[in-house]
Amino acid sequence: MVVVRLLSKCVLACGLLSPALSATPNNLTVGYGYHNAPPYAIISTGTLQSGIIKDIADALAAKANIKVSFKEVNRLDLDNQLNTGELDMNCIANPAWFKQPERFVWSGPLFVEQDRLYGPPDDKRKVDEIGDLSLTRVGTIRGFHYPTLELQFEQHNIQRSDASKHADNFAALLNQQVDYVIADNITTNYLVHSSGEQRFTQHQLKISEHQVHCMFSAKSKFDTKQLASLLDKLAESGEIDRIINHYAGEVPGGR
Repeated sequence: MVVVRLLSKCVLACGLLSPALSATPNNLTVGYGYHNAPPYAIISTGTLQSGIIKDIADALAAKANIKVSFKEVNRLDLDNQLNTGELDMNCIANPAWFKQPERFVWSGPLFVEQDRLYGPPDDKRKVDEIGDLSLTRVGTIRGFHYPTLELQFEQHNIQRSDASKHADNFAALLNQQVDYVIADNITTNYLVHSSGEQRFTQHQLKISEHQVHCMFSAKSKFDTKQLASLLDKLAESGEIDRIINHYAGEVPGGR
């Protein structure tokens, strides 16, 4: 009888424990893609090896004592996979870039990114306002929207030359295939920082400035509000700036 009772207690205990264990989330799934230029995502042989996205996610995982995995996602499918819960988290985002951003859980601003105008080495031209770009050819990223320049593009006052990544645009700049390049200051500083030389001229004209956040799926099994709060604390502690400085040094234009 004692044995039977012990077995019964074991079965009950196991039955009570199993649902709790099965409900425990597995890895926090974080999205990245080739649309995230280095140093945001440094990809080798189809795998995210390092970069700002990976380091932020790893720092968050350590803080929350959870595991993290990374999933390559096409930029056009990012919204859908977050909406369905296939992805838990995406970084390098801003609520203004998404329709109905309230569908997601957002961290506070982690840092500020600027889209700046760059010319070739030793460029002596003065570009202080958009009108100074009249009748020029500017390197841009395919599919990206530039609110302050869209009217100029539509009226053909400025010609956009699309590429899939910033490195291709800067190569075109050095080969005199474009007059200028629009790129974010962090990516550009990484290219300069990793090459060991100042190869581009940053003009005074600032195309845009925006705050960068991480976002979470509302259907994630994790406590995303708590994770967002932990990201805010990482930013307040200076950890996010340390991650960026590791790849890009002190970024011109500030954060």
